[in-house]
Amino acid sequence: MKGNAKGSPVFLILFAIFLLLTAHSEAQQFGFGIGIHGVQVNQSQKEQVDAPSFNFVGVNTTSNITINVPMSYNGSGLKNITIQRNSFGFKNPLNITINESGTLKNATVAGNEVIWEANLSAGSATIIFDVVPPTLSFENITRLNSTFLEKNFTISADESFTNVSVTMEVNESYEFWTLYFLVSGVYEDKTTELNLQVSGTTATFYGFNTSEQLFSLVGSTSCTESWTCTGWSDSANSCGTRTCTDSSHCGTTDNKPSESASCPSAAAPASSGGGGGGGGGAFTTITPVTDFHLSEDLIRMALRGDGIAKKTIIITNTGTKTLSLLIDFSRVADFVITPGGVSELEMDIAAGEEKSFDIIVFGSGLKEAGLYSGNIVVSGGGVEKRANIVLEYESEEPLFDVEIKIPQRYSKVFPGEGVFAEIRLFNLKGTGKVDVKVSYSIKDSEGATIAAGLTTAAVETQMSFVRELTLPEDVELGRYVFTVEAISNGVIGLGSDVFEVVERPIESVFAIPNIILFTTAVLMIMVAALIALSVLDLLQHHGILREKAARKARVEELSGEELEKKLKVLEESFESGMISARAYISDKTKIERMLKDMKNKKV
Repeated sequence: MKGNAKGSPVFLILFAIFLLLTAHSEAQQFGFGIGIHGVQVNQSQKEQVDAPSFNFVGVNTTSNITINVPMSYNGSGLKNITIQRNSFGFKNPLNITINESGTLKNATVAGNEVIWEANLSAGSATIIFDVVPPTLSFENITRLNSTFLEKNFTISADESFTNVSVTMEVNESYEFWTLYFLVSGVYEDKTTELNLQVSGTTATFYGFNTSEQLFSLVGSTSCTESWTCTGWSDSANSCGTRTCTDSSHCGTTDNKPSESASCPSAAAPASSGGGGGGGGGAFTTITPVTDFHLSEDLIRMALRGDGIAKKTIIITNTGTKTLSLLIDFSRVADFVITPGGVSELEMDIAAGEEKSFDIIVFGSGLKEAGLYSGNIVVSGGGVEKRANIVLEYESEEPLFDVEIKIPQRYSKVFPGEGVFAEIRLFNLKGTGKVDVKVSYSIKDSEGATIAAGLTTAAVETQMSFVRELTLPEDVELGRYVFTVEAISNGVIGLGSDVFEVVERPIESVFAIPNIILFTTAVLMIMVAALIALSVLDLLQHHGILREKAARKARVEELSGEELEKKLKVLEESFESGMISARAYISDKTKIERMLKDMKNKKV
């Protein structure tokens, strides 16, 4: 964006932050007007005219894209106007025409200058020009294994376009497809957001901006559902409604969690009847409800270098009386800019009303790359809720991209349990096999490390493996982040995923209504045990148990070396895609338990 404002670098930074805070949508990315020789070029209102037969800009179309930029004139009479070609907000506008209140005028282009004779009395005009559409180029197609195919490609454009669409050919042998989009050095799943549709050998998606974007389209022959759900609408009672999405985009709902649950009935209101011959009337007392809802309770961002990003948080008063809320930003002050730069913000919200505030997440003030986490705490009326801000910050372009996914089974765990994560490393430079130090840890919502591990890996193009970290028995309930750092030549690549530690259910069999059932069950177990002992004696007499004991002895004869070989074969099978993550984790746990038992017996 260009303008006439001049000043110190500090002023320019503050001005850029102001623009972010005052922008109303991503479409308003073109800045303010520029005044030149009595002409105001309104870049913020420029219009991208769709190519023929397209509802949005088509990739690899033969026709150029037409752009209209409105202007306003000040003054009267004829005057030659000279304006810089890049003042229109595009690098290389072509076939420039001036529409002056219905009168078309050709403009003369001399280098970077556009010259035409303006009738200032007209008051307004429109600059009309063409620009070259985006292009699609393939980077490579990789067959990961018999199950997966990965297709990497780039959408390039010399200009900035909005709402770009892509139509491309795919291999119909793969039924399930996922679209990844490179954002701040990390490939994010954009299958739903960019409206990916695959039919036969054709894939289409749309809804992103250019100039240059990197994509990865991954196809598979099978699909395992992986559901994540938003919080319940009634968070206090864990009931009401919620929305669950399948991050694998399988299109099936076999394992979909429930999206609705009945809430407990409200207590019957107190009533009082009037006596006497006049016929008393009943009345009820309604207790005011105090509660509010945050539109975001988890905000995850990835930034690099001096990158900044804006986020809006909406607070809705879901109670029945006005709330006076205090919003505390002190725990995220290292990487978040707040409205007016305050550490606290007070806000009154009437019942049923909603208000919002903006924050800017930045990386320029951070000393080193890594994962930063903290909470914005909102409290009032005896209710406290938190919005957890998680920032993956890379100080420069990493050599390795990191993807991490916690399987659905471990999205909710109990204190003291192990948490497994599937980790995938991509060599972005492709310079041959490189040794990478992989540091992985579990952090709480305030960024404190709960558990950590370290390993090394030699990566040529990409590599996948699974790692486990065990939670302490006394870990607090709540949300945690499993983060991975791939460190090579002092540069860190980051990835993270979240999970929740929940309370272990306590089921008491000694509850008073169950005493009779429990006593009956104990007696039945005792009778069954006596019968079983008699049968065992009989079986042993006929030599049956001796045969079972012999089979057990043969199993126990497996050496530790043989078990280690089985574990190695299991890991190779998982990395090649021959077995699922769930099967791998289950079999790996069994073998490791056998090795542990063997070691204990030797001791």
